[in-house]
Amino acid sequence: MTDGPVNRHGTRPFLVMAALGLGLALGGCQTDGTGFASSGSRTLAFESIDGPPRPTFEKLVGHLTTEAEAQKVAVVSRSEPASYRVRGYLAVNSSRDKTAVAYVWDVFDASKQRVARVSGEEVVKRAKGDAWAACDEAVLTKIAGISMASLAETIGVPVAGATPQTAKPAETAAAPAEAPAPQEPAPRAPALSADEVPVAQTAASPLAYAQQ
Repeated sequence: MTDGPVNRHGTRPFLVMAALGLGLALGGCQTDGTGFASSGSRTLAFESIDGPPRPTFEKLVGHLTTEAEAQKVAVVSRSEPASYRVRGYLAVNSSRDKTAVAYVWDVFDASKQRVARVSGEEVVKRAKGDAWAACDEAVLTKIAGISMASLAETIGVPVAGATPQTAKPAETAAAPAEAPAPQEPAPRAPALSADEVPVAQTAASPLAYAQQ
């Protein structure tokens, strides 16, 4: 068993939207100015993914797990030491006939300083019912693929395959004051068994779903 990222749906909607807004305004990827988060060991631990409801969260975690394996990104449990820790935010905004799915990944180093931000947005046809219904398998697969490729590039892992579709050149940007620093891993959030993890079928996946 390992601890996966925590999902906090609806806990801090204002902060989530503010973080997403900042990410989209600043661009696709910012770093400390070197083009990479830093050199050295390149392991990631996902601390949390805020915003989406549990079903959407579980599917996204599954796709991220698959992409991490495909792109050879070393993802470890959030309860283990890691070179970088990632906190994610997702939000949806529906208009008359379209839904925009915005996402941000803040990357922190071992000293809890934010060293990079990866962000993007997918605009899709509006689905009936809840706005999150627009986040179908195709949308989540695309978000996971682009996100993992961008994170790999950010920490200096060679990207498998083509260049990310929406990846932009790294930009130098100071971390905004409101960017949250990662908290200590929450040991109260055990991952579910491997057969309950969507998409990813391997046991003890570091990205396995962790209950609130």
